[in-house]
Parts: sequence; C-alpha cells; structure tokens
Amino acid sequence: MLVKSGNEFNVLYLAGSKINYSDFDIGGSLDGSDLKLYAYTDKGYYRPGDEINVSLIARSKEKMNDNQPFEYSFTGPDGSTKINNEIVKESKNGFYTFKIKTDMNDLTGAWTLSIKFGGKEITQKVFIESKIANTIAIETDEDKIYSKADIKNGAIDFKFSFKYLSGAKVDKDSNVNFDYSVIERETKSKKYKEYIFSNPSNYKYQFRNFAETKMDDTGEVSLALEMPDALQNKNLYLSTIVNVSDTNGRYSTETKVFEIINRENSVGVQKVSQNDNEASVKYILLNEKTDSLVAGKKLKYRVYNKEFNWWYDYYNDDEKSFKENIETVLLEEGEITSGSSPELLKVTKLGNGTNFIEIEDEETGHSSGVFVYNYHYGDKKHGTIENLNITADKEKYNIGDIAKIKYSGAVGSKALITIEKDGKIIKEYWKTLTVKDNEETVVIEKDFFPNAYVSISVFQKYVDKQNDRPLRLYGSVPLMVDDKTKMLTLQVDTKSEVLPGGDLKIKLSNKENKKMYYEVFLVDEGILRMTDYAKPDPYKFFYEKRAKLVQSYDNFSNIIERYSDKVANRLKTGGGDSEEDALDSSMVAKSAAYEKEDMQLFGDAQRFANLTIFRGVAESDANGNATVDVKLPNFFGKMRLFVVAVSDESYGSAEKSISVKAPVIVETSAPRVLKVGDKFTVPVTLFPIEKAIGNSEITLTYNGKTYNKKVNVKDGKSEKVLFELEAPTTVGTTKIDIDFKSSKYSYKDTINLNIDTNYPYQYNEKSIVLEPNQEFTLSASEYKDFINGSVKSKLTLSSYQKLGIEKLIKSLLDYPYICLEQISSKGMAMLYIDNLTTDPIEKNDAKNEINAIIGKLNNNYQLRNGAFAYWPGSQEEGISTVYAIRFLIEAKEKGYYVPETMFENAKAYLNSIAMRTDVPKIEVLYLLAAIGDPNVSEMNIVFDRYYKNISVVEKWRLLAAYSKIGEKDFARKEADKLPRKAERKDGSYYADDNAEILKYYTVIYGTADAELYNSVLAMAKSDAWLTTYEKANIVQALAGDGKVSPERKNLSFKLIVDGKEQNLELKDGEYTFRNLGIKENAKKIVIKNTSSSKLYVNSFYKGKPVKYDEKDESKNITITRKFVDMAGKEIDVKNLKAGTRFKMILTSKLANADSPDISLLQILPSGWEFDNTQANVQSAGGDMIPVPVSDAEEADSEEYGDSSSSNAVNYVDMKDDRVAYFYPLYSGEDKVIEINLIAVTPGTYRLPGTKVESMYNNNYRAYLKGFEVKVKE
Repeated sequence: MLVKSGNEFNVLYLAGSKINYSDFDIGGSLDGSDLKLYAYTDKGYYRPGDEINVSLIARSKEKMNDNQPFEYSFTGPDGSTKINNEIVKESKNGFYTFKIKTDMNDLTGAWTLSIKFGGKEITQKVFIESKIANTIAIETDEDKIYSKADIKNGAIDFKFSFKYLSGAKVDKDSNVNFDYSVIERETKSKKYKEYIFSNPSNYKYQFRNFAETKMDDTGEVSLALEMPDALQNKNLYLSTIVNVSDTNGRYSTETKVFEIINRENSVGVQKVSQNDNEASVKYILLNEKTDSLVAGKKLKYRVYNKEFNWWYDYYNDDEKSFKENIETVLLEEGEITSGSSPELLKVTKLGNGTNFIEIEDEETGHSSGVFVYNYHYGDKKHGTIENLNITADKEKYNIGDIAKIKYSGAVGSKALITIEKDGKIIKEYWKTLTVKDNEETVVIEKDFFPNAYVSISVFQKYVDKQNDRPLRLYGSVPLMVDDKTKMLTLQVDTKSEVLPGGDLKIKLSNKENKKMYYEVFLVDEGILRMTDYAKPDPYKFFYEKRAKLVQSYDNFSNIIERYSDKVANRLKTGGGDSEEDALDSSMVAKSAAYEKEDMQLFGDAQRFANLTIFRGVAESDANGNATVDVKLPNFFGKMRLFVVAVSDESYGSAEKSISVKAPVIVETSAPRVLKVGDKFTVPVTLFPIEKAIGNSEITLTYNGKTYNKKVNVKDGKSEKVLFELEAPTTVGTTKIDIDFKSSKYSYKDTINLNIDTNYPYQYNEKSIVLEPNQEFTLSASEYKDFINGSVKSKLTLSSYQKLGIEKLIKSLLDYPYICLEQISSKGMAMLYIDNLTTDPIEKNDAKNEINAIIGKLNNNYQLRNGAFAYWPGSQEEGISTVYAIRFLIEAKEKGYYVPETMFENAKAYLNSIAMRTDVPKIEVLYLLAAIGDPNVSEMNIVFDRYYKNISVVEKWRLLAAYSKIGEKDFARKEADKLPRKAERKDGSYYADDNAEILKYYTVIYGTADAELYNSVLAMAKSDAWLTTYEKANIVQALAGDGKVSPERKNLSFKLIVDGKEQNLELKDGEYTFRNLGIKENAKKIVIKNTSSSKLYVNSFYKGKPVKYDEKDESKNITITRKFVDMAGKEIDVKNLKAGTRFKMILTSKLANADSPDISLLQILPSGWEFDNTQANVQSAGGDMIPVPVSDAEEADSEEYGDSSSSNAVNYVDMKDDRVAYFYPLYSGEDKVIEINLIAVTPGTYRLPGTKVESMYNNNYRAYLKGFEVKVKE
C-alpha cells in the first residue's frame, strides 16, 4: 500500500505490518458461516451396549424448513465406521434427536460422531467406558478459597461428607481414600493478561500422595494437607480423587479441586522490548484477590547472562538449570519499587548470548522473569511494550447500558477509537488527549449482541515526544452484551421425590409465554457426577463470544525515533503471524485401537445399563405450557431432570434433581461378569428410611433354584442378607431375580449377568472323503472337552476336495490386533475367500469386511504424503505402507470401491519411494508395474546390477513385474532357471516364502506349480506358528487366480438328526451347516452319501476348553507380577477383604532385542474389579505423574522421572473384566504397567494368567499362570 501526503510518501507492506492483538481478550468463535449446528448427548460417557441419545439444533440466517435431512457417521477409536452416512429427517423448529445403539463388545475409548448438514460438518467425541455409576454422593465446599488463615497445626483440613444418592446413610466403617496431587498455581489476571507471573528458571512445585481414613459418626471425613514453611508462600491447587466404598465394596469416585492462596501478591513481567544490547521490561505487583496493583513495595531485580550455547545438550530443563550453570554470571542486580500503574525496568547492557531478567518480591519469595536472546549474528528475538492498558467497567452489559472504557495516554497525543463487530467497523472517531487518564462512553446498542469490541490506538507526537514509550500504543476490550429477548426462562414444576417404579408428571412453561419446542431427559445422578456433566446450553452456544476479526496494519514500529539512531524493529514474541494463533481452536486426535476376540464377552446381558429416560422433541401450546408423563424404573437413587427448549431464535435450558426412594432401600450386588467355576456371594442390603419396617422376606431366584430368607428390619438399622451361589457350567447369559416383601413396601429387581471363561479358544478341523453309501457321524462326545455354549462349528459338504484351511483362515480373522499390516492381511485374505466358497453368507461377510478395511485405511491410517501410519495417528511405516497399497490395488482390481484421492495419493507415494533403500524396493516396482505405471529404468538397474545377489523370492517378484509389463517370454526364460522353493530362514521376520513364490509363479506362468502348491497347502494345514502376513499370503496363493476351478456337482445326501431323516442335495457343489448345537442339545448328526460320487466333508469347530493346562513360560521376554496396597507395600492377594483397593504391577522386559509391537492381556477374577480410574503406565525410572516429594522439597528432574516416549502405549482397551495394552519395548527397558483394582464380591475365583507376546515373532512370548483367590465379606 502506497500513501502520499504532499511531497512525502510511505509504503506499507501488509505481510509484515499486522498489529498483534494476541495479548488482549480477542478470542472467541471464528465461525462466520450462516449455518450453525449445536450437538450434544445426554450424558458424559456410555457403557458398551448403551443407547446414545444425540440432539442437534440447527440454525441458519435463511429460514429452515422442518424435516430438512442431514447425515451422521459414528466411528470407533480404531477408525472403523460403525454407522456411515445415516440420514435423519424428522425435526421441529430445527430441533432434531436420534439414537445410536452401541454393542456389548464395542471398543472402549473416544468414538467420533460426525454430522454433515447442508455442506457443513461438525465432529464430537463420545466416550465409551466400562465404568459403573456412583451410588454415593461426595460433597465438599469447592468454592471456598483457602489461605494461610486456614492453616491449623501446620496443616489445612479439607472436609468431605458422604450420602447415598438414594438418601440412605453411609456406613461409618466405609473405606475412604484420597489419591491427591498438589501443584503450584499459576497467577492469572483478567486486567493484566499480557503479564507473565511465573519464573521459567524455577521448578514448579508439585507432588502426589495417598491417604486412607474412616468416617466419623456424622459421616464426615477430613483430609489434612500439611503445609510446611516451604509451601506457605506458594499458591497451590489441590486435586484429589475421592473414593468411598459402599456396603458391597464398590467405590464411588469423584474428583475435587481446591484453590489455596497463601500469597496475595505476585510479581508480573510483561514481554521485553529490545534494541541490540538494551532491553526494557514492564513489571507490576498484583493483588490476586482484588486483581489490582500494589504500589510502594520494594522489589529485587537481577540480570543473568550465559554466553555459550552448549546448554542445548540438556534434555528438557535447560531453562531451569540456567541460573545454576557454571557458565552463567550475574550481570546486574538492584532494587526497584512497584507502582499503582505498570513500571518500566531498563537494562542497558545485555550480555552476548542468553540473558535472563528476573524480578522478585523478597517478602514472599515470588519471582517472575523472561529470557532475552542477544547475538551478534542472525535475527534477534524481540518483544513489544506497545500494549495499551485498556479496561471496561463491567464484564457484561444489557442493551441500553452505558459502557465506560478507561485507558491512559500522554497529554497531546491523538487517539483513534473504533467500535467493531463481526469484522465490520460500526463507528470510529479521533480524539486529542488533554489528560493522562481518559474515559470513553459507549451506549450499548442491540446490534452489539452478543459482543462488540472497542479498540483504541494512541499516537504520540513525533517532534517533541517527552517519554521513552513507543510512538503508538494500542489495545482492545470486548463489550459483552445480554439480550433478554433471546432467552427462554424455563419453569419446571414436578415432584422432587418419587417411589421406584412410580409415575412422574412434569409441567413445563416459560416466563416469556412463548410457544416452544422442547426435549426432556432424566439421567442417573451417579453417572453425571463421574464426569461433571454440564447442562446443555444452546443460548450460550449460539450467542457465544465472537472473535475480533477486524485486522489493523501500520508501520509505526519501523519509524526511527528522534532520540535514537537504531531501528526498533518490534517483532511479536510467542510465535504465530496473527492474532488467530491466540484464539481458541479445537483439535481432534486420532486414537489407535484394535478388535480382539479375547476381549469379547459371551452373552449380551446389559449388566450395568446407564439409566436414562429420554423423550424426543415435543411442542408446547401457544403460551409455552406443556406436560410430560414419565414412568420411572425400579431404581433407587437420584435422577437429574434436564429440559432444553427452543423458540425460533430464543433458547433456554433447565435442570432439577429428583430423589427416587422408598420406605426401605434394597441394594443388591453381583460380579460384573461370571466365569464358569466361580463360587460367589450375592449380598442384599436393606437400608430403612423409615424406622419401623418390621418383618420382611427376600426371595432370590437363580439358575432354576429359589432361595428364601427372612429378616426383621427395626430401629432404623441396615440389614445385610447373603446368598451363596455358583456360576453355571455354560457360557452365555443368566439372571438373578430378587423379590423383597414387607407389610409396608415391596420391590422387585433383576440382575442380568454374562458368563464367560478364562481360557482361550482352541481350534479343530478335519477333512473326510465319503464313498457312496458311507456315513460320517458327529455326536456330543466330539465336544466333550469344551464348555457348553462356547462351541462354534461349521460343517461343509462338497463335491470336490476343499482346501481344508478353515482353521488358518479363522485364526487370521480372529487375530486380535489391527496395526497396518494386520488389517491389510485380513483384507488380503478376504479378497480371495470368494474363490474358496459359494456360501452367500461368507461372501457377503467378506465383502463387508473388505469395505470396512478400506474405510479404516482411508479415515485413520493414510497420511498427507500418501503413505500410511502403522497405528492410527502414528508415523509412516514404509514396509507396511507398501503392503497396504498392494491390498488396495488388488481390491480395486476385484471391483471394490477405493476412494480416488486415496488411491492417487498412494500411487504418488509409490513413485516417490521407488529409488529409496529403506522400503521393499522390488515390491514397489512390482506394484507400479501392476497398476500400469512401471519404472522400467529402475527395474533394469536392479536386474543388471543386483539380480545375482537378491533372494530367490525377490527374483521371482522382479520377474513377475516384467511379466506384468508384457515381457512374459523374458520372465519365463529367467524363471525357468530359478528354484521352486525357498529355504526357511530361522529368525526371519516373515519365515515362509513359498507362498510368495507360488503367487509370482502363477503371475508368470498363468497356472500353479503342483508340487509347490501342495507344499504351501501342507504348511497351511500344519500347526506351525505363522504371522498374519504369512497366513494372508498362503490364502492368496492357494485361492488365487492360478487355482484350477473344481467340478461342482449337486450330489445327494441324507441328513439324520437323532434318528430323523431328511434327503438333501448340494447347491452349486456345496452345502454348509453352522453352529449345530450338538453339545448343548445332545444331538447326534449323521451324514450319509446317497450319491454315486465321492462326497467331501470338512468339519471345523472352535471352543473354549473345560480344562486348560496353564504353565509359566518365558521365551526371550520376561513378565513379572506383584501386588501392592495403595501406599506401595507388597501384599498377598489370595485372601482379600471386600472393599480393598490395591494395584497389580506387571513388568515386561526384552532380552537383547527391540520390538515395537508388544501386546499384554490380563483378565480379572470375577470378584475383582477395575478401579473407576484408568490404569497408569510407566517406565522404570519414573512415574508418569510426579512422585511424592518428602519434606516439601521441590523435586528435580531425576525425581520426576523420564517423560520420554518410552512411557507410551499405542492403545489400551479396558472392558468390565479384562484389559489389553499395546506398546513398544526396547532392549534393557522395563515396561511397568500399574492396574488399579478393587476386591468387591465375596467368593472363590481364579485369577487368570498374564500373557505378553510380540505380535510378529513367536520367539518372544511369556506367560504367568494364575492362581485361586478369595474375597471375604
């Protein structure tokens, strides 16, 4: 931009002259689109199997019609799409609701809900966790701010009270414990946001501790936090996880945070202004309680310098070691005084290198500081003191109010005042300042809603400037506005107390008497308290604070001032090129995950359904009145009622707590999951709300048996009745029915339970040829070694000899993990199952799985450069990327839809790596040839220079590439010289190469080599351990295009079931029976060949064994297991009391090797449960969170431990009774996993073994067998 005035002119380069307002309160919504979407769910987390209720309010500047459709998708933590582009239409006044049904075996973790509406897409995280709702409310005064005055006998007491959500009194013998952390609190100021109140050269004080106690007679507990002298001048946060046990040993858990202000005054430092060897720092002394400045206090300043730069060799804390470093010198120190407005400290002699300017309040010991970098070469780091101190007199205004904007400026200066909103200037004017302290008045107009900005720039005279402040100061302050015409003030009239199973009438209205569209939902308070679920607030969303969008430019920072011969080139500090860098933004992180049959439970019983009653969108009458009738379930506790309403551009929401209780509270408990062989106790506890309940009877019905017990409830005391039960001998589901009767009240409840087993699946497969009139018999004795309900079987009859590799295929598809190679291997095998079966179910399953895998690769694995991440969200991995691209190429060739952009990016990546040496080069060349984009010159170079020295497999692959580009004669000529088999290489990553050779042989010759084919088939049928890659290659090689199609005859056969005969016929040469139920129903099945040809029978089944021979094993990896109490003391867990909290610590270590792909699986005994807090992971040498610090000393980096990536796990999947971890493990490293546990249900159980293994190399595995454990009442 060129500007002229008379004979003078100047040039303004917009790219480098934008004014940086990031120090001011300019953040807010950047969404300037006409369409806005507000989505929310009915609670903070869901259990697998829950129904998710989603609400959406859509608003546009253009009037929206009802029932305007939109699409949504629901994606798992692993990138798999559970729901894809489902359409929702029904709405009222732009208000939509829809439901998502989750499954019992869905992955736990962060799921992603994506909504596409009118060309706009929004995403929201939905958390699925295996937690159960709290039953006890934990109350404390979190709003209180603690100070020195609260220190009694060297400690501060934090008081907590406990009460069942049902209203019953908590037993004073209940266990209460605190897992708490104390961290130093950073000072923040609303008025002085641009100031720094911390010292980067100091360690931040923090420690963690554990405390355990009992309640007093009033049901209260105190946590005493010791406050030694070293803490009494520090401002702190105390964050504590509070755990309290109920009568059955389960814990309710809430997190509470307290603020402790021991020091009212804090030193603040503003960013530096720097001119070569000089720097200026603004400083203040702030009273934190009043957010005002303290004047007249003596402060100490110090300037340090370190000339050389070898301190970069420090790992993380080079700044914190700065003052103590032997190369650091104290350049200058002195005394300064705080003022009623910010003061300026000028440092005139900076040292070369790194300088540190520190200001300390010696009375409290608090200090702040900034680093200043001063080099004779390169760019200098500059700050700014151009910020104007500007404030508004209120935080919020109503329309018609008068806002007062205060700011300071030198007398004679000119001020430019602008009022702006949504990127437009509403008003601007100039003013000459006649006093130092100035005030502008602004009438709040309706158009300002929800907020506008007042921005002021003050320009000093150039000729006779009387101070060393910059020529131009600038600042901005928001005017936040409420518009009551946009509010719906909801009124909710309903009972605050109701019986379980009772009726609840809810009357709704609004003070504005507007017709409204509303939804009502009630949620168990115990669920909401676990996540601090906040009431949906559409008014706040649609009328949220908007960002400052007007951008200002000038070149005053570049003007050479008259008092100086140096250019004050003031660059922004803190990074970023514009104020947008300081605005809030949301980022969605991708999570790695997997699907695992070991992690899936038998049965579909919803053991702990998170209670929600949800009513969709309804319409009030013309005056805003409505009535909702709700039938409550059999439930004791407290529910929170939510109402959300809209009326065109007006919005409102309300909530109310409702107690659900009866004269007597009946509480029943059972394990989360049962295992075959468990002996367990079901406690039924009666909490009388009224004193005189009298004689009562409890009837429990379970597994076909009925148990009765009588009890006299008197004097208001709780009574507990115990029922001793045993788990069924079959897997699946069962239930426990409880019937309570007294003269005053009766109650019924049902507990649904899943029954599983601790043992892994075992596979069996056999093939038989039936001559004419021969019979094949299957009876229950075939499955006698397997648990009832666990057997999954498949019987296939055919007119030709099938491969008989069902076991290999099933083990591949059941394989638990989904790193890039593994899902590609599953997809690759699925592509060729079509050649192995005529079963429409299997064909359809394969098709769906292939499409799902392509979707996963596209959504969660592919990177911008076309490569693929090894785990979703991780980095590129070359070998697996090439393999994934191979799968996509073959899927596309077989007619599957591969997104064009995804495929083209993958092709471009292949071309870019064709000459790299860190990828499988010849595989790349083969794939490029396969897609018709060959790199012939590179192929020729490999053949001419390296062919003699590459492996047999690579030779076959290269020749197959030549065949793909039309050089078939050349390929066959050279292939005739090659051996047909590869030698097996011990310790190789992929051990068997014969399947690869068979595949490329087929490409070159158009048919399979019989001897090689039979060799690969023998390998497939053997019990040899194979990687997923090998299994996929074998399936592809055996079922590939070179396989001779069999003759399919529709032969006749007779099916005889328990003596009943049925004449049947093959269809297209095959007939398949699934899950015959022979063991469960004691059937005997006979297949008789009634045709004149051979009938081929393939029988496959898998099941979980009745007995499993557990043995300790350690092969190149070790696993150790120990148990400690919450204080870290080792304990024996074979006999634990219900309610005991403890930790299982699992340590794995590799010997002389690295493996990026370790999996660890641990299943719990049924009487134990995971703590509601997630398990912690650490590496030897330090906790992931700070360890306790003794004697209030600040921990150094060694005490804090290593925070490097060696702590990382790729994924954790935690279900009700089992958890799996995936992580890298390096030679010599101890990977330590801590699992927080609780002993809950009395009984006798078995702790399953601990399994750790490499996902790719069977030479790295370990197993620790389990043992019997008991939980005592």
